[in-house]
Amino acid sequence: MNLVEALLDSAADAVILVDESGRLALVNRRTEEIFGYGPGALFGSDVEQLVPERFRGEHALHRGDYAARPRKRGMAARPALFGLREDGSEFPVEVSLSPIAVEVEDFVITVIRDVSDERAAECEHLELGRERVAHAAVEIRRGRLASILGDLDAIVWEADPERHRFSFVSKRARELLGYPLSAWLEEDDFWRRIVEPEDLALAELLFREAVGSASDHDHEYRVRAVDGRLLWVRDRVRVTAGEGGEPRLRGVTVDMTAHRALEEDIVRAQKLDAAGQLAGGVARDFGELLAVIAGKTDLLLGRSRDDVSLAQLREISQAAMRASELVAQLQAFGRGASSLGDGAYLEALHAPVA
Repeated sequence: MNLVEALLDSAADAVILVDESGRLALVNRRTEEIFGYGPGALFGSDVEQLVPERFRGEHALHRGDYAARPRKRGMAARPALFGLREDGSEFPVEVSLSPIAVEVEDFVITVIRDVSDERAAECEHLELGRERVAHAAVEIRRGRLASILGDLDAIVWEADPERHRFSFVSKRARELLGYPLSAWLEEDDFWRRIVEPEDLALAELLFREAVGSASDHDHEYRVRAVDGRLLWVRDRVRVTAGEGGEPRLRGVTVDMTAHRALEEDIVRAQKLDAAGQLAGGVARDFGELLAVIAGKTDLLLGRSRDDVSLAQLREISQAAMRASELVAQLQAFGRGASSLGDGAYLEALHAPVA
């Protein structure tokens, strides 16, 4: 196994290489593990084999669009994406894409992350929020609704889906984003104004689909605070019927900014650790080669009597010594990167540069 294969097989996420025709040209061990396939079973398969059947047509269209305009795409918030295991079961995933050209052929490096545990934890957190809101509704009779909702670390709201005007919003909205509650309650389309433009079309589409099917949904997107800060929020939305039968939206909005930042820091820590392991491996292999070169050079220095040869051998010896210093630096970097735990790395990551 070469170094590249070893790195791929040590990755925590599935890594696949997709050719221009949508075939799997390379998969790492993690891909086979999370999708439930045996060694080598996926090689040459169509990438749509890993996508639930109901999404395959749309996936093929997206793949064609990406091939026409290849660009790096990170694991940002998107509609729920799912992978399909060999046994037919589905699981939520996050996907990043990077185009790469190998000689005359174009490929796409696809990294797939199984986020089943994260989604379950998020749903549990949001469900807890819903339960607390339901309990707060009972307290309306006692005149305690405002204070209870104000203690929630989430924005609780009710809105008209046609005009996107809020009929109720908790005071946490002002604390989190800085806009006066009057703006939420009196301005049509206020919500559209604060959603990041890149995320608005998708967020609106999901709201319309939820209203059309009268089904609950949750979605993550970005909003702009009054002071210019960009925050990630997650909406858990319930569709209900108003007094006249018209649809109403009731939801809980949770600030996910710190959670997002932590995820990004963890990814950076994993990359640093991988770089340290790579540097350590290169240093070890190169150090062994240098040891042979230095040893042979010293042997020849002891035997040679020709001045020209001696001068050249001394130059080789000096070069080997300088290379050994570089190897030592690589080894030190590898040890330092691999020894940093998540907490130490995050502290070093945000420390000011001297």
